[in-house]
Amino acid sequence: MGKWEKRAFQRFLRSERGNAAIMVLSVILILTAFGTVSLFASLANVKMGNRYRFWSQDFYVADSSAEEKVAAVDALLRDAEEQAGKYMKSGAYDYAADEMPAAFLGLMSADAQDFFYANRWPYESFEAALDDPDAVWGPEDDQGYQDAMLEHNTLMYERVYYYLANRMLADAAADPDFGIAYEPVSAYDDLDDPTSSIGWYSTGLDYENTFGAVPPPGHLGPKIKLEGRQADRRVTAVLAVRQPKAEAVVQTILNPVYGNPLWGYALAAEGQISFSGSPTICGDVYASGSSGSGAGINISGDVDIYGNVYANADIVAMGSGKLHVHNEGALHVPLYGKRQKIYADSGYPMTFCDLSVFSWPGTSPLALMGGALPLLYDDTVYGNVYCSDLKVDEGADGAVIALDGHLITTDDIELNGKNSTIVVNGNFVGLNSEANFSTDGPNASSSVINNQPKDESGRVSKITLSGRMIVPGVAYGEYADGPGADSFSQYYRTVESVTAKLNEILLAYLYPEEGDPEASYGPPAIYTASDGTEYFLKDAQFASDDGRIADFLSALEGNPESKINVGPLEGYTLGLVVSDGGPSGVIRGANEHYTRYMLGREPLLGVFNAKTRGFGFNNGWTMADMVSKSAAPSGGKVTYISGPGSIEIDDDMDDMYGIIYCTGDLELSGSGTFRGVILCEGDISVSGSPHIYYDEGVVDGIMSAPGNRAERAFFAPGCDYVKNKGGKTYTYYEDYDTTSGVREMKRYRIESWIEGNG
Repeated sequence: MGKWEKRAFQRFLRSERGNAAIMVLSVILILTAFGTVSLFASLANVKMGNRYRFWSQDFYVADSSAEEKVAAVDALLRDAEEQAGKYMKSGAYDYAADEMPAAFLGLMSADAQDFFYANRWPYESFEAALDDPDAVWGPEDDQGYQDAMLEHNTLMYERVYYYLANRMLADAAADPDFGIAYEPVSAYDDLDDPTSSIGWYSTGLDYENTFGAVPPPGHLGPKIKLEGRQADRRVTAVLAVRQPKAEAVVQTILNPVYGNPLWGYALAAEGQISFSGSPTICGDVYASGSSGSGAGINISGDVDIYGNVYANADIVAMGSGKLHVHNEGALHVPLYGKRQKIYADSGYPMTFCDLSVFSWPGTSPLALMGGALPLLYDDTVYGNVYCSDLKVDEGADGAVIALDGHLITTDDIELNGKNSTIVVNGNFVGLNSEANFSTDGPNASSSVINNQPKDESGRVSKITLSGRMIVPGVAYGEYADGPGADSFSQYYRTVESVTAKLNEILLAYLYPEEGDPEASYGPPAIYTASDGTEYFLKDAQFASDDGRIADFLSALEGNPESKINVGPLEGYTLGLVVSDGGPSGVIRGANEHYTRYMLGREPLLGVFNAKTRGFGFNNGWTMADMVSKSAAPSGGKVTYISGPGSIEIDDDMDDMYGIIYCTGDLELSGSGTFRGVILCEGDISVSGSPHIYYDEGVVDGIMSAPGNRAERAFFAPGCDYVKNKGGKTYTYYEDYDTTSGVREMKRYRIESWIEGNG
């Protein structure tokens, strides 16, 4: 190489032209590589972000679905808790399945209800003591009862709660939309292991029969597996139901119980009552006579009643039957302390009647109770009798009716038997002044008649009236022949309110046809009665009362023996009083007694009907209306007899006590003692020599015992009626609350919360 060439080459090597381009090109290549990598990375990140966004949406939907189902389970458990609290607070465990209150029907199975009813063991002995009126109950018993109720309610609440939660969860598990798993497990230890089978604590039985299953302290109850899903995302949650922590407390609750009018009688029948043997009744007797026999009370034995007698039909002594109704002076017993409160709104509780019937102007209870001859009587001293007819039957021989108190009838005192006696030591008030020919015939007016003053052998039958009298009707004579064809026309009205069927003579006058007050029937005539006795019949209506009576007196020959003895003649009668030994005088006319009777006649009939047909109220109710047969108790101290029944009051055992209610006819026999109340929708027959005592303590004990909710429900209709009428509280009963309902923790615990695919 030449020197020039060498120099040129060296200059070329030392030249820097073109280097920048190379460097730029290199940088471009490097940046291009980085840009390509970044682009691919960005594209990957975008794709990954999109994938994460869609996955999160699915997860949150699944998670939200799981949360909703947890809330639904919580609401279900809250419902179980509330229902269990209501069940305990109402004392529903005190009812067998067939007596379950309507509010709880369908809440649980019959087997479950009977299980809870049969497992009231912590306090059953105290309940039995509360039912026993002879038991001595002291402060230590109160404390024992409260302790027993605490023990009972703590365990019972848990049992009921778990049973209801179990049943509700099982129903929810059967609902595909609810989405919970329900798989019973049987071992306690499994419940403490979150990895074990998920399900409900069980004894191996189906959920309908797990009502007795309560986990031991420290163990959880049911475990529930639930899922929330969205697309291929899943959230699985496991909940463990906690043991309820409601606080059991004892709280005294005072509940008013208004009196049921049925509780006021020793013996009450809607039909008739027949007495034979020699029974003793201490308390009021009621017979409405609705069986249609006409008789309300039949006496064929030797009967003593220490109380009042209410009959909307006849009281009849048959054969040689004897009835003695005693007043307070014979045997003082506290019969009416609480009963008075039933009618306390009247202002006159001693009348045992709702006096709302007094709506007539110018008439008041006070006016009719006061005065020399009261027309309303104080039944608290008892011995008073209310009936249609008080009579000795035609076939009787040696019968006796003796009343120590007052007598109120809508019809007659009538003595038809031989060698018999009727004695009324109190006042006598008849309520009907006129015969109603269209319905009852001529004998419906109130009078006093002795149809057997002497029999064929000379034996006498006597009527003795010792008090004052209101006798607003007159007697009628029945004739075998006479004008007119119908049977009523053979009866002729006499001029006597108190009289006898005399063998010598009985004067009568023809009762005018309605609308023909001036009728005259021609000359005097003699008519023959059905027994052959001839009677002289007056031929015309008298011009005045005085003329009629004067004519009657002047026609009498001698002094007929009526065998009717009356006390001092004070009161009012429509006609003449023919007392033994001759006419005793006339107590009639416009005097104080007549005026008061005319003012009070209608309300007095209302009082009579209330006392003898409505148990003291004008409500038109029957005995069945005053009870709830759907709540009829079984066992206990209320004996419910559906249909006819018979009860022997045994003298070989301790006193029987309680309340007996029979829907049919009832036969009572024996010679023992019964204390309480006997009620019958049909007829009652009493034989033997039982002692039946009305006992308010028994009634009070039954109605006030904390466990006797069925008994109170049975008598509730009559109590509600009294309440609505303004009656006072009959008594109070103590009951015990069961749970405060205060929760100390959540109803469940979340054991696991897992997200996943699948």
